[in-house]
Amino acid sequence: MNKELFLKEMQEHEFREVQAGDWKLFEAYYRDMNDYWVSPMSFTNMIAWRPSFQIFYKRVDDYLLCMVWDNRSDNRFLMVPLLGRYEQRAVMKVMAEVKSFFQKMGVPLIIESVSEWMLPYYQNLPDFDWQVENDRDLCDYLYQAKDFETSMDREKTRYYYRYFIRKFQPETVELSSEYVGECIELCERAFCGTHTCEDCGFGCLKDTIRSVLQDFHLLNAKGILVRKGEKAIAYCIVSRLKGLGMYQFKKTERGYQGINEYLHKECYDRFLQGVDVINYMEDMGLEGLRKYKSRLAPYTLFPRYRLELKPQ
Repeated sequence: MNKELFLKEMQEHEFREVQAGDWKLFEAYYRDMNDYWVSPMSFTNMIAWRPSFQIFYKRVDDYLLCMVWDNRSDNRFLMVPLLGRYEQRAVMKVMAEVKSFFQKMGVPLIIESVSEWMLPYYQNLPDFDWQVENDRDLCDYLYQAKDFETSMDREKTRYYYRYFIRKFQPETVELSSEYVGECIELCERAFCGTHTCEDCGFGCLKDTIRSVLQDFHLLNAKGILVRKGEKAIAYCIVSRLKGLGMYQFKKTERGYQGINEYLHKECYDRFLQGVDVINYMEDMGLEGLRKYKSRLAPYTLFPRYRLELKPQ
């Protein structure tokens, strides 16, 4: 299948492309979810990665059904888990329609970013035989909020937090669309200067921050930009909903000891007070990032599954 045919089918079946202004509609379905969702399923992530993954949705019974075109490939079409309150009979009804739709399109039925609690609802569908995959590198790190707070109150962590303030005297502002240029310039200095475009397997980081910030006021996201003098040296974006706090995007310039401790505490104190769980995303299999996230606080890995319907 090519993209032109996919877009035609989306239009004929009355799907709409996800836009930042759709947040209020999506919010109601997130609130109905039985449990937490993995990080790629967050609305801010859907908006952030639009240049790479175009998502189209429509309401089907009690759910939002979301289809995805992967712009990194010429023929990759899939769906993400249903949004809404999971009940077996209701899921079965919608998925029967989805199965017929994919068969008509002549492509395999693939669902990505499935949370562990969702698995039984899909695996118990009659006449659905799935191949199930889970990549350790793509598991989210989940921390109990109380453990995350305790980790920020360690003597060494407090020292680095205070050291950063004392040494660098940062100016911190809450993010809005007016700071998109500064954040992109920071990405260019802190990342693009030492990496190639091929290193960004999921899409351009500059496109990601641009997608988020240009309509930032419409999203359920908050964040801070940190400057040293007139130079932006860090930003951090978080979101929260239904007891789940998520650190979603962060970029720092090297050479500023204590900057990560500062970002964690400032964003937590400003935006995440009162959540139950912190999701700190995946480590992508990077050893340094894995060690860093493992040491933050006691954690559990929150897997995301990929389901592909076996040929019948």
